[in-house]
Amino acid sequence: MGTRVSSGLSSSFGCQGKARLALTATADFRVRQDIIRHLHLHESEQLLQSVDRRNIALIVRKVEGSKEKIEQLLRLIEKVSLPGIVYCSSRDWTEKIAEIIRTRLNVRAAFYHGGMLAEDRRKIQNQFLDHELDVLCCTNAFGMGINKPDVRLVVHFHYPRSLNSYLQEIGRAARDGGQGLAVLYYSEEDDRLPAAFIESNYPTAALLRTVLSRMDRERLRPDDEERFMEIMTSAGAGETASRFILEQVRTKREGTAYLSLMDQCLQLIRIRRTEQLEDLGKMRSWMSGKECRRASYLRFFDEKLSDKPPLCCDRCGAGIDDFQRDQSEMRSPGPELNWEKRLSTLLVGRPRD
Repeated sequence: MGTRVSSGLSSSFGCQGKARLALTATADFRVRQDIIRHLHLHESEQLLQSVDRRNIALIVRKVEGSKEKIEQLLRLIEKVSLPGIVYCSSRDWTEKIAEIIRTRLNVRAAFYHGGMLAEDRRKIQNQFLDHELDVLCCTNAFGMGINKPDVRLVVHFHYPRSLNSYLQEIGRAARDGGQGLAVLYYSEEDDRLPAAFIESNYPTAALLRTVLSRMDRERLRPDDEERFMEIMTSAGAGETASRFILEQVRTKREGTAYLSLMDQCLQLIRIRRTEQLEDLGKMRSWMSGKECRRASYLRFFDEKLSDKPPLCCDRCGAGIDDFQRDQSEMRSPGPELNWEKRLSTLLVGRPRD
């Protein structure tokens, strides 16, 4: 994806006089300011590249619900060039969609998410990089540090929470300079998912008070991260909310109580939640907008579209039929990836002892 880079000299971290370089993927103005502030790069020079990837066509389709979305996804995968990535909002959906694709199409598909064992994630990742898979269904846990130049298709089965995330994820397509296609499906039933994820990122006031009070009472320290996460789990907090509290308790000044952080934490939660809901609103506005999608997202990043590529977006006439693959690209479905199903297949028909 078009990369935005912030670099410069900094005296922070005991590195006075030494060059410091901070790199990030697609980031709007607010995110860049956060990077500068947290890394103390206040006197830095910013080198910005355009977020526009002219060789990726953008298509958005509104559907009635998950059933229609699945059918449209299957027709898309049957028709267009692969390999492809399908982003889903949850682990369950990655597994469900991968199974449907493998069962109903002549396509090698697998799933990838953070709930898998590290060894299994590495195996699937390597299979995708080594051209042993045609479609990878994944959560946003997949993608960081992955460079597969020939990805032709990126699908969002559920829409992400921000345009930053969307542009980063579609930017995994067509890094070889060839033509890429980004397709996003959405329905009204999807609208509750992103907002619910944002809420789950932060602890409730009651949970926050309970944890801070317990840390004071049991004289716990945040450097015992394993014990801290056990407490958070027992209190009913998710991992993201737990990490948020851990980040905050590490800012406590010596000689003060953890509970003294209560108001500070609540204020920060309000600020961050508001920012993320604003990002979500921009994402939804972009999806439902009537103008050129490329011009629209560039405006969110303070850029202007100088000229449109031949295959720009659905608002400018691009359609799925423009990306039909040659039949020579069709592959066999390959071996079953699930070891339990492979074992079951091998044992079918074996004579009983």
